[in-house]
Amino acid sequence: NLITRGTQDLPAFPDPFTGLFWPQRMKSAEVYVEKGLPVTKTLDWLTLNFVPSIEVPRDAWIDWDAVGERFITAGEMHPKGLKARTKTVVRYDNNLWKTRWHDGNNVSLADFIFSFILGFDRANPKSPIFDEAAVPALKTFLSHFRGARILEKNPLVVEIYSDQIFPDAETIAATRAADFYTNVPWHELVLGVLAERNRQLAFSASKADRLKVEWLSYISGPSLAVLDGQLTAALKEAFIPYRNTLGEYVSQQEVTERYEKLRAWREARRHFWVSNGPFYLYSVHPVEKIVIIRRSESFSDPADKWVRFVEPQIADVEISGPRIIKAGSPAEFQVQITFKGKPYPEKDLEFVRYMLFDSRGELVELDNPKPVGDGTWRIALESKQTARLSSGSNRLELAVTSRVVALPSFRTFRFVTVREELN
Repeated sequence: NLITRGTQDLPAFPDPFTGLFWPQRMKSAEVYVEKGLPVTKTLDWLTLNFVPSIEVPRDAWIDWDAVGERFITAGEMHPKGLKARTKTVVRYDNNLWKTRWHDGNNVSLADFIFSFILGFDRANPKSPIFDEAAVPALKTFLSHFRGARILEKNPLVVEIYSDQIFPDAETIAATRAADFYTNVPWHELVLGVLAERNRQLAFSASKADRLKVEWLSYISGPSLAVLDGQLTAALKEAFIPYRNTLGEYVSQQEVTERYEKLRAWREARRHFWVSNGPFYLYSVHPVEKIVIIRRSESFSDPADKWVRFVEPQIADVEISGPRIIKAGSPAEFQVQITFKGKPYPEKDLEFVRYMLFDSRGELVELDNPKPVGDGTWRIALESKQTARLSSGSNRLELAVTSRVVALPSFRTFRFVTVREELN
């Protein structure tokens, strides 16, 4: 998987320090959630809105007709109407259709729709490629999926309805974006589909065992000769899979160009694995159990796009102030919050909070310091607060949590309270 993921691109990536998702092939997202559901938002690339109820549009795709090769709408399946707990509007990158697969073909809407179809078709008993192994995944998906529809084709904007929620709106948006995204082109997947229809290969190991055929591999073994035959036949016919639906999104000229470029890729690389990630599969050596991957020159992102995640921005916290104070007198403490000596941006801090404990270890005060400048905060204790402190050693406990790293920072400052006059 480590190697495979290097060859693939995704719509969003999880932050290594917080787990919150950042957009990769998305521009933005709008998440609508029913009022009362426990969902929050942290990052600014998306919006979160709470609404009284969410109606699923009648023309939203909700299922698949494997015989008629068309999508079934929510209106057909639920004539009395259907509601969902969430609606997510995903706006993919404006230049999405300018990105390329490793074989040189441009990514297109047909790739997304074909992959979306396969998720339904492989688990449909009426499909020529029905596979029992695909049923559990679709059953789980349909338990929360309430429909999807394309709002705009270029740039791509998709609206997805679901009953599935997560505590973070970022996870909802990233999950819904992945529902309608693919990192494998249709002209590659269709060769496996055709081979499975002809009972020559199978996508899953269980079906391969049941049919006593080879488990499909796009990189090595007997599968390659079968895929060669399917590519030749598909190119000769200019074959469009699920033509009744996909024919609207792909032209005959594009079909021929896609198969031609895949054939050239196969001749050059001696395998069929094509994706869209920062690395491509350069060569496969089955006997030695070695694969070689190389950087893809056509990958659209600059090398330093995610350089800010090289090192976690764990806040450094320092507290300064008087070490001895008189009970009943005001006292002030300065807090410096930095990273590598530079002020920690206030916008990147979720909260800064202090707890004041007296000499008996009892909590006297819980409050937030006040920001007074870049990286500088102030704790101002009033006379009535210090009057509650008993004589002896007290301590300030400061907790700082950041929006850019999940690990909080703590700092303790000790001082002594006296009741008599200080000389």
